[in-house]
Amino acid sequence: MKSINILLLLVLFSTSSHSIENTNSIKQAEHASKLFFSVCVPSEGNVQNIKTAVKPFNMQFMNARATQHFVGSSTASAWLQNKYDGSYIVSLDKGVCTVMSRFNDKEHLLSLVNDFLPNGEGGYTTKKVDTKNSGYLTTISYLITAKDGRNYRVVVSSSDQPKIKLQGMISYQRVNH
Repeated sequence: MKSINILLLLVLFSTSSHSIENTNSIKQAEHASKLFFSVCVPSEGNVQNIKTAVKPFNMQFMNARATQHFVGSSTASAWLQNKYDGSYIVSLDKGVCTVMSRFNDKEHLLSLVNDFLPNGEGGYTTKKVDTKNSGYLTTISYLITAKDGRNYRVVVSSSDQPKIKLQGMISYQRVNH
């Protein structure tokens, strides 16, 4: 009887810890997309606009060494947010604003970004340009065109590979000025 109770507890713990991890990865995908649509999209690649947009999220400006390590560029600016449910970086490098998340639910992040991109409303149209699947990683590129001729590129990459340092990335760039 004791061994059945122990086995039952192990199954219950294993199931609940997977459920907590899954819930966190969904929350992280949601927060990453919220950062993206709240910071990157309205900033249009302008560092002053990004500095203003990250304030409500209490993001910390990263020093040059940390930015170089995480973003891979010495010319980038980056802000970090550590929350109970994950870590996030917003970076700006050569007009490209990117949100990175430590963990996320792969399909949920891809779906959130796709669902929130404009589909004819407000004078904007969205066209899926490219989709690449390579094992654990999926990358989708979109071109958003405004009625006045402005174009924007959105690229979302998401991975469900366990134990990697970065599972989600969403980038935004105005491609004509």
